Amino acid sequence: MDYRDAGGSVNNLKITSTSGNSNGTGIRLINFATAEAATNLNVDGLKATCSSGGSNGYCISVQDSSATQDATMNVWNFDAVQSETSASLTVGANANGDNAKLNLYSGNLRGNDADASNTSNGVITLYATNLYNGTTSGTVLVGTGTFNAEKVKTSGSITINGTALNFLGASASSMTVGRQTTASTAGSSLTIEGGGATSGGTDLNGGDVIIKAGQPTGLGKSSVRLQAASAGTASGSSENVPVDRLVIPSSKTITEDVATDLFSIDVGSGTSCGGTINWETSITNGTDFQILSGMTTYSIANKSGTFSTAITNNTSNDAKVTTSGTLTTTWDINTSGTTATIRITHNSSLTPSAGHPRINYNVNNNCYKNITIL
Repeated sequence: MDYRDAGGSVNNLKITSTSGNSNGTGIRLINFATAEAATNLNVDGLKATCSSGGSNGYCISVQDSSATQDATMNVWNFDAVQSETSASLTVGANANGDNAKLNLYSGNLRGNDADASNTSNGVITLYATNLYNGTTSGTVLVGTGTFNAEKVKTSGSITINGTALNFLGASASSMTVGRQTTASTAGSSLTIEGGGATSGGTDLNGGDVIIKAGQPTGLGKSSVRLQAASAGTASGSSENVPVDRLVIPSSKTITEDVATDLFSIDVGSGTSCGGTINWETSITNGTDFQILSGMTTYSIANKSGTFSTAITNNTSNDAKVTTSGTLTTTWDINTSGTTATIRITHNSSLTPSAGHPRINYNVNNNCYKNITIL
């Protein structure tokens, strides 16, 4: 069923489609005209069973060949199956073309090669959609356009055939293994793995795993945080909340000869915390340079509102380079209320250039508390 340069609304549509042609579809919105207004087709309630013996088969499709106008199809409450195996590519839903937009809300998609795809800069959005390519697994083909997904589920695996999976930037996103629903069953693991080299190849590198924080601007900052939960102190069913174990913040400009706050930890009465800081400071006046790398350890305890603290810089591990002048650093812990703040004081004989001195550091946090980067 084709809608060509024409939109509208369709409710409770049932389609059984068999086609021997290329690009055979169950329901398709096509926009060819460049002078027409944007085309919108709304479908609420769709049951589609599709078969195509041509080169490609799409059960739900938006194809836009217009240079200027959008073709948008919105589909709610759907069940679409593209079942043919002889076509070279069979997909449950596809958006094709610079101005093609396909939005799917609440339903099921199945295609023998992929459940959903976008090609030639098409935009496809899946919301509350079940993917069951084959039997249980889901497959999406991510092309050169935009592929948006929220609350997409499958009882098996989802295979992404593309170079990137992007989340919309308007709010925080997560990729999560759901909690177990079977009684008395431990949680399931999540593995992120780089690509392996060709099997049987000689001396080939495997793919790296790269985890990076978002890109800030100006004086903004971002951190990479690895979290894990501490085991409880007694048997039971109480929740053990994951906390920061390794934090890698952005570099920070520090004030010369002034104790500069780096991070803080909330250490309530009757609790304690400790960890290790690996760090490097640098300063230049445009001519000479001073670099100092080191390791600092800290311990903090709060007994009935009274803090006991220790912070030690292991100077035997320091690596210092100075092309001129003198350089020292000192560390301390400032406490207020239940907050302990780790600080560094940088003292150099150089007159710093703009943006100096700077510190790069990471924190290995060995307690059950989160860290606030300052």
